[in-house]
Amino acid sequence: MGEEIEEEAVQLARPRGRHIKKRALKNKALAVSFNEKHLKDYVSGFHKRKKKRRKEAQKQQEKADRRKRIEQRKKRKFEKEQLSMVEFHQSLVPHPMQVTTFKKRKKMISRLHLFLGQQHMTMAT
Repeated sequence: MGEEIEEEAVQLARPRGRHIKKRALKNKALAVSFNEKHLKDYVSGFHKRKKKRRKEAQKQQEKADRRKRIEQRKKRKFEKEQLSMVEFHQSLVPHPMQVTTFKKRKKMISRLHLFLGQQHMTMAT
């Protein structure tokens, strides 16, 4: 089969006149050869390569899902902390209709100062 290709290439390269151009001489020998083992691996390996691509894509998807879950956990934790801080502030500030004694009011104010001092320290660090 390789000999037929070479003969065809030589026949195509011959001009009609006597003069043979240099370009025709350079391009006259065209031969393609394959390594049978590599060719067989390539032809029969489509399914393996497809499985490998799918497996890699699945791994990347799992990593993305994991990052997304971690981000959602962080967000829920932050929202929970914010809610607990709001509830704490509401517990410190008495309802206007509530009748409180001077001792209770003083205790609430000291708790508020203590909390605000801790808040200030955590923000500074």
